Amino acid sequence: MADASRMKTLFAGCMDNAAKVGFSLVDGREFLGWIAEVADDRVSVAWAPSPIFMQATGGEKWNPDDEWIPFSAILAGTLAWYDPSARRWVTYPH
Repeated sequence: MADASRMKTLFAGCMDNAAKVGFSLVDGREFLGWIAEVADDRVSVAWAPSPIFMQATGGEKWNPDDEWIPFSAILAGTLAWYDPSARRWVTYPH
């Protein structure tokens, strides 16, 4: 796992800039969305709307509920954020 303080700083910056973030979790899920809040050892995420998720839930919901994810559950090598000024995804560490 990447250093938690570095990850916390990165997530705080992404939250402040409303940057879209993507990463894989140790449980196999793939996250794509935004950072809602940052704590010392975890991050609150808002999942991006997805037509695939909507189909899987019978058209009831467009995205999973927001959730708190511990830094330890994030595969740091998969962490990336979208940089609109460069119009590309940037991987962690930058």
